[in-house]
Amino acid sequence: MRTALKYIFTIGIILIGFAIHAHAQVQYNGCIVTGNYASAIGKNNNASGNNSLAGGYNSQATGSNSLAFGYNSKANQSTTIALGNTAIASANGSLAIGNYVKATAQNSFVFGSGTAASSPLTNSTDNSIAFGINSNKPTLLISKSLNNNYTGKVGIGQVSNPQAKLHIRSDNNENAGVFIEPSNTDSYNAFIKLFDNNHSITVDKTAAMAINAGTGALNFKGESYCFGASGEKTARIYTSGTPSLYLNVTRVGNTETRDGEGTSFAIDFDDQALTFRSAAYQNPRGSDITNWKNTLFLCTDGKIGIGTKNTYLENSSDNLRISSPHAMELQSGNITITGNVGINTINNVSGYALAVDGGIISTKVFIKEVKQWPDHVFTDSYELMDLDDLRHFLSETHHLPGVPSQEEILNSGYDLNEMQTVMMEKIEELTLYLLLLQDEINELKSNGIPSGDSITFTYDANGNRIARSLVIERVGVPLETSQLSQALPYELFPNPTTSSFSILLKESSPHASWHAQLLTITGIVLDERDIETSPATFDLSRHPEGIYLLQIDGPKGHQTWKVIKR
Repeated sequence: MRTALKYIFTIGIILIGFAIHAHAQVQYNGCIVTGNYASAIGKNNNASGNNSLAGGYNSQATGSNSLAFGYNSKANQSTTIALGNTAIASANGSLAIGNYVKATAQNSFVFGSGTAASSPLTNSTDNSIAFGINSNKPTLLISKSLNNNYTGKVGIGQVSNPQAKLHIRSDNNENAGVFIEPSNTDSYNAFIKLFDNNHSITVDKTAAMAINAGTGALNFKGESYCFGASGEKTARIYTSGTPSLYLNVTRVGNTETRDGEGTSFAIDFDDQALTFRSAAYQNPRGSDITNWKNTLFLCTDGKIGIGTKNTYLENSSDNLRISSPHAMELQSGNITITGNVGINTINNVSGYALAVDGGIISTKVFIKEVKQWPDHVFTDSYELMDLDDLRHFLSETHHLPGVPSQEEILNSGYDLNEMQTVMMEKIEELTLYLLLLQDEINELKSNGIPSGDSITFTYDANGNRIARSLVIERVGVPLETSQLSQALPYELFPNPTTSSFSILLKESSPHASWHAQLLTITGIVLDERDIETSPATFDLSRHPEGIYLLQIDGPKGHQTWKVIKR
Protein backbone atom coordinates (compact mmCIF):
# COMPACT_ATOMS: atom_id res chain seq x y z
CA MET A 1 0.00 0.00 0.00
CA ARG A 2 2.80 2.41 0.90
CA THR A 3 4.62 1.74 -2.43
CA ALA A 4 1.40 2.22 -4.42
CA LEU A 5 0.74 5.54 -2.74
CA LYS A 6 4.29 6.62 -3.44
CA TYR A 7 3.89 5.91 -7.16
CA ILE A 8 0.50 7.62 -7.33
CA PHE A 9 1.76 10.81 -5.69
CA THR A 10 4.90 10.77 -7.88
CA ILE A 11 2.80 10.55 -11.04
CA GLY A 12 0.52 13.32 -9.82
CA ILE A 13 3.42 15.63 -9.00
CA ILE A 14 5.13 14.96 -12.34
CA LEU A 15 1.92 15.70 -14.23
CA ILE A 16 1.20 18.90 -12.31
CA GLY A 17 4.81 20.01 -12.57
CA PHE A 18 4.81 19.40 -16.28
CA ALA A 19 1.67 21.49 -16.73
CA ILE A 20 2.97 24.37 -14.61
CA HIS A 21 6.49 24.62 -15.93
CA ALA A 22 5.54 24.10 -19.57
CA HIS A 23 2.61 26.47 -19.29
CA ALA A 24 0.75 23.88 -21.40
CA GLN A 25 -2.94 23.27 -21.65
CA VAL A 26 -3.50 19.80 -23.06
CA GLN A 27 -6.96 18.99 -24.28
CA TYR A 28 -8.31 15.86 -25.94
CA ASN A 29 -11.81 14.86 -27.00
CA GLY A 30 -14.12 17.33 -25.33
CA CYS A 31 -11.93 18.38 -22.40
CA ILE A 32 -12.44 21.84 -20.89
CA VAL A 33 -9.49 23.78 -19.45
CA THR A 34 -10.33 27.17 -17.92
CA GLY A 35 -8.00 27.46 -14.94
CA ASN A 36 -4.65 29.19 -15.01
CA TYR A 37 -1.85 26.72 -15.64
CA ALA A 38 -4.43 23.92 -15.75
CA SER A 39 -4.31 20.81 -17.95
CA ALA A 40 -6.67 18.04 -19.01
CA ILE A 41 -5.81 14.68 -20.54
CA GLY A 42 -8.35 12.17 -21.84
CA LYS A 43 -12.02 12.58 -22.70
CA ASN A 44 -14.70 14.90 -21.36
CA ASN A 45 -12.57 16.13 -18.46
CA ASN A 46 -12.76 19.56 -16.77
CA ALA A 47 -9.75 21.41 -15.32
CA SER A 48 -11.26 24.70 -14.14
CA GLY A 49 -9.16 25.19 -11.02
CA ASN A 50 -5.91 27.08 -11.15
CA ASN A 51 -2.89 24.76 -11.38
CA SER A 52 -5.26 21.78 -11.64
CA LEU A 53 -5.00 18.57 -13.64
CA ALA A 54 -7.91 16.37 -14.84
CA GLY A 55 -7.34 13.08 -16.60
CA GLY A 56 -9.15 9.96 -17.71
CA TYR A 57 -12.85 10.13 -18.52
CA ASN A 58 -15.39 12.66 -17.25
CA SER A 59 -13.18 13.75 -14.34
CA GLN A 60 -13.28 17.23 -12.80
CA ALA A 61 -10.47 19.20 -11.14
CA THR A 62 -12.35 22.35 -10.09
CA GLY A 63 -10.33 23.27 -6.99
CA SER A 64 -7.06 25.13 -7.15
CA ASN A 65 -3.98 22.91 -7.05
CA SER A 66 -6.24 19.88 -7.42
CA LEU A 67 -5.84 16.56 -9.23
CA ALA A 68 -8.71 14.39 -10.55
CA PHE A 69 -7.73 11.31 -12.48
CA GLY A 70 -9.68 8.21 -13.49
CA TYR A 71 -13.35 7.66 -14.28
CA ASN A 72 -15.86 10.26 -13.13
CA SER A 73 -13.54 11.46 -10.36
CA LYS A 74 -13.89 14.92 -8.80
CA ALA A 75 -11.44 17.14 -6.89
CA ASN A 76 -13.73 20.01 -5.93
CA GLN A 77 -11.77 21.98 -3.32
CA SER A 78 -8.30 23.46 -2.93
CA THR A 79 -5.35 21.07 -2.76
CA THR A 80 -7.46 17.94 -3.24
CA ILE A 81 -6.69 14.67 -5.02
CA ALA A 82 -9.26 12.21 -6.41
CA LEU A 83 -7.91 9.07 -8.11
CA GLY A 84 -9.91 6.08 -9.31
CA ASN A 85 -13.47 5.22 -10.26
CA THR A 86 -15.95 7.84 -9.01
CA ALA A 87 -13.47 9.13 -6.42
CA ILE A 88 -14.57 12.43 -4.85
CA ALA A 89 -12.45 14.80 -2.72
CA SER A 90 -14.84 17.58 -1.64
CA ALA A 91 -13.04 19.28 1.28
CA ASN A 92 -9.83 21.31 1.46
CA GLY A 93 -6.75 19.12 1.64
CA SER A 94 -8.72 15.90 1.17
CA LEU A 95 -7.62 12.76 -0.69
CA ALA A 96 -9.82 10.03 -2.20
CA ILE A 97 -8.25 7.00 -3.87
CA GLY A 98 -10.12 3.90 -4.97
CA ASN A 99 -13.41 2.70 -6.35
CA TYR A 100 -16.51 4.65 -5.21
CA VAL A 101 -14.74 6.59 -2.47
CA LYS A 102 -15.44 10.01 -0.98
CA ALA A 103 -13.51 12.35 1.37
CA THR A 104 -15.88 15.03 2.77
CA ALA A 105 -13.93 16.43 5.74
CA GLN A 106 -10.96 18.81 5.84
CA ASN A 107 -7.60 17.01 5.52
CA SER A 108 -9.38 13.65 5.38
CA PHE A 109 -7.96 10.68 3.41
CA VAL A 110 -9.94 7.68 2.23
CA PHE A 111 -8.62 4.50 0.55
CA GLY A 112 -10.58 1.47 -0.65
CA SER A 113 -13.90 0.84 -2.32
CA GLY A 114 -17.58 1.40 -1.80
CA THR A 115 -20.42 -0.59 -3.33
CA ALA A 116 -21.86 1.95 -5.82
CA ALA A 117 -21.76 5.59 -6.81
CA SER A 118 -24.80 6.14 -4.58
CA SER A 119 -23.13 4.38 -1.63
CA PRO A 120 -19.44 5.37 -1.63
CA LEU A 121 -16.87 4.54 1.05
CA THR A 122 -16.87 7.86 2.94
CA ASN A 123 -14.51 9.53 5.41
CA SER A 124 -16.29 12.44 7.14
CA THR A 125 -13.81 12.94 10.00
CA ASP A 126 -11.42 15.90 9.91
CA ASN A 127 -7.66 15.15 9.89
CA SER A 128 -8.00 11.38 9.62
CA ILE A 129 -7.17 8.43 7.34
CA ALA A 130 -9.85 5.83 6.62
CA PHE A 131 -9.61 2.39 4.95
CA GLY A 132 -12.43 0.14 3.83
CA ILE A 133 -13.48 -2.43 1.27
CA ASN A 134 -16.95 -3.07 -0.19
CA SER A 135 -18.82 -0.81 2.24
CA ASN A 136 -19.83 2.80 2.75
CA LYS A 137 -18.32 2.59 6.28
CA PRO A 138 -14.55 2.51 6.91
CA THR A 139 -13.13 -0.59 8.58
CA LEU A 140 -10.07 1.25 9.92
CA LEU A 141 -9.69 4.92 10.90
CA ILE A 142 -6.57 6.72 12.14
CA SER A 143 -7.24 10.00 13.96
CA LYS A 144 -4.91 12.98 14.08
CA SER A 145 -2.04 13.34 16.56
CA LEU A 146 -2.03 16.03 19.19
CA ASN A 147 1.23 17.51 17.92
CA ASN A 148 4.82 16.61 17.09
CA ASN A 149 6.19 13.69 19.09
CA TYR A 150 2.64 12.34 19.50
CA THR A 151 0.73 9.70 17.58
CA GLY A 152 -2.93 9.35 16.72
CA LYS A 153 -5.53 6.80 17.76
CA VAL A 154 -6.86 3.87 15.75
CA GLY A 155 -10.51 2.91 15.42
CA ILE A 156 -11.66 -0.45 14.03
CA GLY A 157 -15.28 -0.89 13.04
CA GLN A 158 -17.84 1.89 13.18
CA VAL A 159 -15.59 4.30 15.11
CA SER A 160 -15.35 7.89 13.88
CA ASN A 161 -13.73 9.29 17.05
CA PRO A 162 -11.44 6.74 18.75
CA GLN A 163 -11.38 7.05 22.54
CA ALA A 164 -8.19 5.02 23.07
CA LYS A 165 -5.07 4.05 21.16
CA LEU A 166 -7.13 1.14 19.83
CA HIS A 167 -10.89 1.46 19.85
CA ILE A 168 -12.93 -1.46 18.46
CA ARG A 169 -16.67 -1.32 17.84
CA SER A 170 -18.60 -4.14 16.22
CA ASP A 171 -21.29 -3.83 13.59
CA ASN A 172 -24.93 -4.61 14.31
CA ASN A 173 -25.61 -8.30 15.04
CA GLU A 174 -21.90 -8.91 15.59
CA ASN A 175 -19.78 -9.51 18.67
CA ALA A 176 -16.83 -7.22 19.41
CA GLY A 177 -13.73 -9.33 19.87
CA VAL A 178 -9.99 -9.74 19.40
CA PHE A 179 -8.54 -13.10 18.31
CA ILE A 180 -4.87 -13.71 19.08
CA GLU A 181 -3.61 -17.04 17.71
CA PRO A 182 -0.02 -18.34 17.42
CA SER A 183 0.77 -20.24 14.22
CA ASN A 184 2.36 -23.07 16.17
CA THR A 185 0.11 -23.78 19.18
CA ASP A 186 2.30 -26.70 20.28
CA SER A 187 5.31 -24.49 21.02
CA TYR A 188 4.11 -20.94 21.47
CA ASN A 189 1.71 -19.05 23.72
CA ALA A 190 -0.76 -16.27 23.13
CA PHE A 191 -0.40 -13.31 25.49
CA ILE A 192 -1.14 -9.66 26.08
CA LYS A 193 1.21 -7.54 28.15
CA LEU A 194 -0.13 -4.62 30.14
CA PHE A 195 2.00 -1.76 31.48
CA ASP A 196 5.16 -3.88 31.85
CA ASN A 197 6.45 -7.44 31.60
CA ASN A 198 5.08 -8.29 35.06
CA HIS A 199 1.45 -7.68 34.10
CA SER A 200 0.08 -9.95 31.43
CA ILE A 201 -2.61 -12.38 30.35
CA THR A 202 -1.21 -15.62 28.92
CA VAL A 203 -2.70 -18.82 27.48
CA ASP A 204 -0.23 -21.66 27.07
CA LYS A 205 -0.26 -24.81 24.96
CA THR A 206 -2.23 -26.74 27.63
CA ALA A 207 -5.06 -24.16 27.33
CA ALA A 208 -4.39 -23.00 30.90
CA MET A 209 -4.76 -19.25 31.39
CA ALA A 210 -2.79 -17.08 33.78
CA ILE A 211 -3.36 -13.47 34.74
CA ASN A 212 -0.19 -12.05 36.25
CA ALA A 213 -0.26 -8.85 38.31
CA GLY A 214 3.17 -8.16 39.76
CA THR A 215 3.70 -10.59 42.64
CA GLY A 216 0.12 -11.96 42.47
CA ALA A 217 -1.47 -14.19 39.90
CA LEU A 218 -4.75 -15.73 38.87
CA ASN A 219 -4.46 -19.18 37.35
CA PHE A 220 -7.17 -21.16 35.59
CA LYS A 221 -6.35 -24.77 34.87
CA GLY A 222 -8.55 -27.81 34.60
CA GLU A 223 -11.13 -27.80 37.41
CA SER A 224 -9.37 -25.40 39.81
CA TYR A 225 -8.71 -21.68 39.88
CA CYS A 226 -6.17 -20.00 42.12
CA PHE A 227 -6.00 -16.33 43.10
CA GLY A 228 -2.76 -15.16 44.74
CA ALA A 229 0.89 -16.03 44.91
CA SER A 230 2.01 -19.53 45.77
CA GLY A 231 2.87 -20.12 49.44
CA GLU A 232 0.65 -17.27 50.69
CA LYS A 233 -3.01 -16.98 51.63
CA THR A 234 -4.79 -17.70 48.40
CA ALA A 235 -8.33 -17.85 47.15
CA ARG A 236 -9.16 -21.00 45.24
CA ILE A 237 -12.16 -22.24 43.30
CA TYR A 238 -12.70 -25.99 42.78
CA THR A 239 -15.35 -27.20 40.33
CA SER A 240 -14.87 -30.96 40.70
CA GLY A 241 -16.78 -32.89 43.35
CA THR A 242 -18.59 -30.35 45.53
CA PRO A 243 -17.96 -26.95 43.91
CA SER A 244 -16.29 -24.75 46.54
CA LEU A 245 -14.66 -21.38 47.01
CA TYR A 246 -11.82 -21.32 49.56
CA LEU A 247 -9.74 -18.68 51.29
CA ASN A 248 -6.49 -19.88 52.88
CA VAL A 249 -7.31 -23.50 51.96
CA THR A 250 -5.93 -26.06 49.48
CA ARG A 251 -8.04 -29.10 48.61
CA VAL A 252 -6.70 -32.33 47.23
CA GLY A 253 -9.48 -34.86 46.73
CA ASN A 254 -11.57 -34.50 49.90
CA THR A 255 -8.64 -33.37 52.09
CA GLU A 256 -8.57 -29.68 53.04
CA THR A 257 -5.30 -28.19 54.29
CA ARG A 258 -4.39 -24.73 55.52
CA ASP A 259 -2.31 -22.47 53.25
CA GLY A 260 -1.01 -20.05 55.86
CA GLU A 261 -1.65 -18.54 59.26
CA GLY A 262 -5.06 -17.09 60.11
CA THR A 263 -8.67 -18.16 59.77
CA SER A 264 -9.75 -20.28 56.83
CA PHE A 265 -13.06 -19.88 55.02
CA ALA A 266 -15.08 -22.00 52.60
CA ILE A 267 -18.26 -21.61 50.55
CA ASP A 268 -19.75 -24.86 49.26
CA PHE A 269 -22.26 -25.16 46.42
CA ASP A 270 -24.54 -28.20 46.13
CA ASP A 271 -28.08 -29.01 45.00
CA GLN A 272 -29.60 -28.24 48.41
CA ALA A 273 -27.85 -25.19 49.83
CA LEU A 274 -25.09 -22.65 49.72
CA THR A 275 -22.98 -23.34 52.82
CA PHE A 276 -20.58 -20.90 54.50
CA ARG A 277 -17.91 -22.41 56.79
CA SER A 278 -15.06 -21.00 58.87
CA ALA A 279 -12.16 -22.52 60.79
CA ALA A 280 -10.16 -20.57 63.35
CA TYR A 281 -6.40 -20.92 63.11
CA GLN A 282 -5.15 -23.72 65.36
CA ASN A 283 -3.15 -26.06 63.14
CA PRO A 284 0.21 -25.26 61.50
CA ARG A 285 0.48 -24.41 57.81
CA GLY A 286 -0.03 -27.42 55.56
CA SER A 287 -1.94 -29.46 58.15
CA ASP A 288 -5.48 -30.79 57.74
CA ILE A 289 -8.32 -28.53 58.90
CA THR A 290 -10.48 -30.33 61.48
CA ASN A 291 -12.30 -27.46 63.26
CA TRP A 292 -14.78 -26.29 60.64
CA LYS A 293 -17.87 -24.43 61.89
CA ASN A 294 -21.02 -24.00 59.81
CA THR A 295 -21.90 -20.29 59.92
CA LEU A 296 -24.61 -19.80 57.29
CA PHE A 297 -26.91 -21.91 55.10
CA LEU A 298 -28.85 -20.48 52.15
CA CYS A 299 -31.10 -23.31 51.01
CA THR A 300 -32.55 -23.72 47.53
CA ASP A 301 -36.10 -23.76 48.96
CA GLY A 302 -35.59 -20.27 50.41
CA LYS A 303 -34.77 -21.29 53.98
CA ILE A 304 -31.91 -19.63 55.86
CA GLY A 305 -29.92 -21.10 58.70
CA ILE A 306 -27.41 -19.20 60.85
CA GLY A 307 -25.15 -21.18 63.17
CA THR A 308 -27.12 -24.39 62.57
CA LYS A 309 -26.87 -27.52 60.47
CA ASN A 310 -28.51 -27.98 57.12
CA THR A 311 -30.23 -31.13 58.42
CA TYR A 312 -32.19 -28.98 60.89
CA LEU A 313 -33.67 -26.99 58.02
CA GLU A 314 -34.54 -30.00 55.86
CA ASN A 315 -37.13 -31.24 58.36
CA SER A 316 -38.31 -27.82 59.55
CA SER A 317 -41.04 -25.48 58.34
CA ASP A 318 -39.03 -22.47 59.56
CA ASN A 319 -37.84 -20.13 56.82
CA LEU A 320 -35.18 -18.66 59.12
CA ARG A 321 -33.44 -20.49 61.94
CA ILE A 322 -30.73 -18.91 64.09
CA SER A 323 -28.85 -21.05 66.56
CA SER A 324 -26.39 -19.56 69.02
CA PRO A 325 -25.23 -20.56 72.51
CA HIS A 326 -24.90 -16.88 73.35
CA ALA A 327 -27.33 -14.01 73.60
CA MET A 328 -27.84 -12.26 70.27
CA GLU A 329 -27.59 -8.53 69.95
CA LEU A 330 -28.01 -6.40 66.85
CA GLN A 331 -26.10 -3.16 67.09
CA SER A 332 -26.46 -0.42 64.52
CA GLY A 333 -27.15 3.27 64.40
CA ASN A 334 -29.88 2.66 61.83
CA ILE A 335 -31.36 -0.54 60.42
CA THR A 336 -33.14 -0.26 57.09
CA ILE A 337 -35.22 -3.05 55.59
CA THR A 338 -36.55 -2.59 52.08
CA GLY A 339 -39.77 -4.53 51.58
CA ASN A 340 -42.38 -6.00 53.91
CA VAL A 341 -41.69 -7.71 57.24
CA GLY A 342 -44.03 -10.22 58.87
CA ILE A 343 -43.73 -11.42 62.48
CA ASN A 344 -45.69 -14.58 63.28
CA THR A 345 -47.49 -14.21 59.96
CA ILE A 346 -46.91 -14.74 56.25
CA ASN A 347 -50.46 -14.16 54.99
CA ASN A 348 -51.07 -10.51 55.88
CA VAL A 349 -47.79 -8.88 54.90
CA SER A 350 -48.71 -7.47 51.50
CA GLY A 351 -49.34 -3.74 51.61
CA TYR A 352 -47.76 -3.25 55.05
CA ALA A 353 -44.17 -2.45 55.95
CA LEU A 354 -44.58 -4.42 59.22
CA ALA A 355 -47.23 -7.07 59.93
CA VAL A 356 -47.39 -8.61 63.42
CA ASP A 357 -49.68 -11.43 64.52
CA GLY A 358 -49.52 -10.93 68.29
CA GLY A 359 -49.02 -8.22 70.86
CA ILE A 360 -46.71 -5.23 70.67
CA ILE A 361 -45.40 -3.47 73.76
CA SER A 362 -43.80 -0.08 73.58
CA THR A 363 -43.01 2.88 75.81
CA LYS A 364 -43.72 5.36 73.04
CA VAL A 365 -45.52 5.43 69.70
CA PHE A 366 -45.15 8.45 67.43
CA ILE A 367 -47.22 8.94 64.28
CA LYS A 368 -45.12 11.18 62.06
CA GLU A 369 -47.42 11.84 59.12
CA VAL A 370 -50.97 13.00 59.90
CA LYS A 371 -52.95 14.04 56.84
CA GLN A 372 -55.67 15.97 58.71
CA TRP A 373 -56.75 16.98 62.20
CA PRO A 374 -60.35 17.93 63.15
CA ASP A 375 -59.85 21.43 64.57
CA HIS A 376 -62.25 22.58 61.86
CA VAL A 377 -64.99 21.54 64.32
CA PHE A 378 -64.33 24.77 66.24
CA THR A 379 -64.68 27.03 63.19
CA ASP A 380 -67.80 29.15 62.71
CA SER A 381 -68.65 27.39 59.43
CA TYR A 382 -68.83 23.91 60.99
CA GLU A 383 -72.38 22.53 61.06
CA LEU A 384 -72.93 20.63 64.29
CA MET A 385 -75.60 17.96 63.98
CA ASP A 386 -78.81 18.71 65.85
CA LEU A 387 -79.29 16.46 68.88
CA ASP A 388 -82.67 15.26 67.61
CA ASP A 389 -81.03 14.31 64.29
CA LEU A 390 -78.21 12.66 66.21
CA ARG A 391 -80.68 10.69 68.31
CA HIS A 392 -82.47 9.55 65.15
CA PHE A 393 -79.13 8.59 63.49
CA LEU A 394 -78.12 6.54 66.54
CA SER A 395 -81.44 4.74 66.66
CA GLU A 396 -81.11 3.85 62.97
CA THR A 397 -77.39 2.92 62.69
CA HIS A 398 -76.30 2.22 66.32
CA HIS A 399 -73.00 4.07 65.82
CA LEU A 400 -71.80 7.67 65.77
CA PRO A 401 -71.73 9.58 62.46
CA GLY A 402 -68.39 9.26 60.71
CA VAL A 403 -67.38 6.26 62.85
CA PRO A 404 -67.16 2.80 61.21
CA SER A 405 -69.85 0.35 62.23
CA GLN A 406 -69.20 -2.70 64.36
CA GLU A 407 -69.48 -4.91 61.28
CA GLU A 408 -66.87 -2.87 59.41
CA ILE A 409 -64.46 -2.94 62.35
CA LEU A 410 -64.83 -6.69 62.93
CA ASN A 411 -64.42 -7.52 59.24
CA SER A 412 -61.71 -5.06 58.20
CA GLY A 413 -60.11 -3.66 61.37
CA TYR A 414 -59.29 0.03 61.44
CA ASP A 415 -56.49 2.48 60.79
CA LEU A 416 -55.14 3.72 64.12
CA ASN A 417 -54.18 7.10 62.66
CA GLU A 418 -57.61 7.63 61.07
CA MET A 419 -59.48 6.36 64.12
CA GLN A 420 -57.55 8.71 66.42
CA THR A 421 -58.57 11.59 64.16
CA VAL A 422 -62.22 10.49 64.20
CA MET A 423 -62.20 10.12 68.00
CA MET A 424 -60.73 13.61 68.39
CA GLU A 425 -63.49 14.96 66.11
CA LYS A 426 -66.15 13.35 68.33
CA ILE A 427 -64.48 14.72 71.47
CA GLU A 428 -64.49 18.21 69.99
CA GLU A 429 -68.15 17.84 68.95
CA LEU A 430 -69.00 16.65 72.46
CA THR A 431 -67.25 19.73 73.84
CA LEU A 432 -69.46 21.91 71.63
CA TYR A 433 -72.59 20.08 72.84
CA LEU A 434 -71.54 20.67 76.46
CA LEU A 435 -70.94 24.35 75.80
CA LEU A 436 -74.35 24.67 74.12
CA LEU A 437 -75.99 22.85 77.01
CA GLN A 438 -74.32 25.20 79.48
CA ASP A 439 -75.63 28.16 77.48
CA GLU A 440 -79.17 26.75 77.64
CA ILE A 441 -78.88 26.07 81.37
CA ASN A 442 -77.71 29.65 81.91
CA GLU A 443 -80.66 30.89 79.84
CA LEU A 444 -83.09 28.77 81.83
CA LYS A 445 -81.67 30.16 85.03
CA SER A 446 -81.98 33.70 83.75
CA ASN A 447 -85.67 33.01 83.00
CA GLY A 448 -86.44 32.16 86.61
CA ILE A 449 -85.55 28.50 86.77
CA PRO A 450 -83.24 28.22 89.76
CA SER A 451 -80.38 25.85 90.23
CA GLY A 452 -80.88 22.82 92.37
CA ASP A 453 -82.04 20.41 89.68
CA SER A 454 -80.49 17.01 90.18
CA ILE A 455 -80.06 13.61 88.61
CA THR A 456 -80.87 10.57 90.73
CA PHE A 457 -79.75 7.01 90.02
CA THR A 458 -81.32 3.68 90.95
CA TYR A 459 -79.16 0.64 91.72
CA ASP A 460 -79.94 -3.08 92.12
CA ALA A 461 -78.90 -5.25 95.06
CA ASN A 462 -75.48 -5.91 93.48
CA GLY A 463 -74.68 -2.24 93.11
CA ASN A 464 -75.31 -2.08 89.35
CA ARG A 465 -76.90 1.12 88.04
CA ILE A 466 -80.24 0.25 86.46
CA ALA A 467 -82.04 3.64 86.09
CA ARG A 468 -81.43 7.39 85.89
CA SER A 469 -83.96 10.18 86.62
CA LEU A 470 -83.87 13.95 86.19
CA VAL A 471 -85.47 15.82 89.07
CA ILE A 472 -86.33 19.49 88.41
CA GLU A 473 -86.94 21.48 91.59
CA ARG A 474 -89.22 24.50 91.41
CA VAL A 475 -89.30 27.21 94.03
CA GLY A 476 -92.89 27.78 95.21
CA VAL A 477 -94.29 24.96 93.02
CA PRO A 478 -95.88 22.09 94.95
CA LEU A 479 -94.41 18.68 94.25
CA GLU A 480 -97.75 16.87 94.07
CA THR A 481 -99.67 17.19 90.84
CA SER A 482 -102.99 16.82 92.68
CA GLN A 483 -102.20 19.79 94.90
CA LEU A 484 -101.04 21.82 91.90
CA SER A 485 -104.17 21.05 89.89
CA GLN A 486 -106.31 22.25 92.78
CA ALA A 487 -104.35 25.52 93.04
CA LEU A 488 -104.25 26.34 89.28
CA PRO A 489 -107.17 26.95 86.90
CA TYR A 490 -106.04 24.19 84.48
CA GLU A 491 -105.09 20.52 84.47
CA LEU A 492 -102.28 18.70 82.61
CA PHE A 493 -102.93 15.07 81.57
CA PRO A 494 -101.80 12.41 81.01
CA ASN A 495 -98.30 12.91 82.41
CA PRO A 496 -96.29 10.75 81.84
CA THR A 497 -97.65 10.08 78.32
CA THR A 498 -96.85 7.74 75.44
CA SER A 499 -97.93 9.98 72.57
CA SER A 500 -99.71 13.25 73.45
CA PHE A 501 -100.99 15.24 76.42
CA SER A 502 -103.65 17.96 76.94
CA ILE A 503 -104.19 21.13 78.94
CA LEU A 504 -107.75 21.39 80.29
CA LEU A 505 -108.84 24.86 81.40
CA LYS A 506 -111.45 25.18 84.09
CA GLU A 507 -114.82 26.74 83.12
CA SER A 508 -114.36 30.03 84.98
CA SER A 509 -111.03 30.79 83.25
CA PRO A 510 -110.89 33.22 80.29
CA HIS A 511 -109.35 31.24 77.43
CA ALA A 512 -107.60 33.98 75.50
CA SER A 513 -105.27 34.96 78.33
CA TRP A 514 -103.29 31.67 78.35
CA HIS A 515 -100.10 30.96 76.33
CA ALA A 516 -98.16 27.64 76.21
CA GLN A 517 -94.68 26.75 74.90
CA LEU A 518 -93.35 23.13 74.57
CA LEU A 519 -89.54 22.75 74.64
CA THR A 520 -86.88 20.04 74.68
CA ILE A 521 -84.74 19.76 77.79
CA THR A 522 -82.05 21.70 75.83
CA GLY A 523 -84.43 24.60 75.14
CA ILE A 524 -85.44 23.87 71.53
CA VAL A 525 -89.03 25.03 70.91
CA LEU A 526 -91.24 22.23 69.54
CA ASP A 527 -94.68 23.91 69.78
CA GLU A 528 -95.93 27.34 70.85
CA ARG A 529 -99.51 28.68 70.84
CA ASP A 530 -102.25 30.70 72.58
CA ILE A 531 -104.78 28.42 74.26
CA GLU A 532 -108.16 29.43 72.86
CA THR A 533 -110.00 26.12 73.16
CA SER A 534 -110.02 23.52 75.89
CA PRO A 535 -108.64 20.98 76.00
CA ALA A 536 -105.47 21.99 74.04
CA THR A 537 -103.61 18.90 72.84
CA PHE A 538 -99.83 18.69 72.22
CA ASP A 539 -98.50 15.79 70.06
CA LEU A 540 -95.24 14.07 71.08
CA SER A 541 -95.72 10.95 68.95
CA ARG A 542 -93.02 12.02 66.48
CA HIS A 543 -90.51 12.83 69.17
CA PRO A 544 -88.28 10.40 71.08
CA GLU A 545 -88.83 9.30 74.66
CA GLY A 546 -87.47 11.58 77.30
CA ILE A 547 -88.16 14.70 79.37
CA TYR A 548 -89.74 17.84 77.89
CA LEU A 549 -90.53 21.24 79.42
CA LEU A 550 -93.94 22.94 79.18
CA GLN A 551 -94.02 26.66 80.01
CA ILE A 552 -97.48 28.21 80.67
CA ASP A 553 -98.14 31.94 81.05
CA GLY A 554 -101.51 33.13 82.38
CA PRO A 555 -103.31 35.11 85.06
CA LYS A 556 -101.50 33.12 87.72
CA GLY A 557 -98.08 34.01 86.31
CA HIS A 558 -95.42 31.81 84.72
CA GLN A 559 -95.28 28.06 85.42
CA THR A 560 -92.89 25.40 84.08
CA TRP A 561 -93.89 21.73 83.97
CA LYS A 562 -91.86 18.61 83.38
CA VAL A 563 -93.57 16.36 80.81
CA ILE A 564 -92.33 12.79 80.50
CA LYS A 565 -92.80 10.72 77.35
CA ARG A 566 -92.39 6.99 77.70
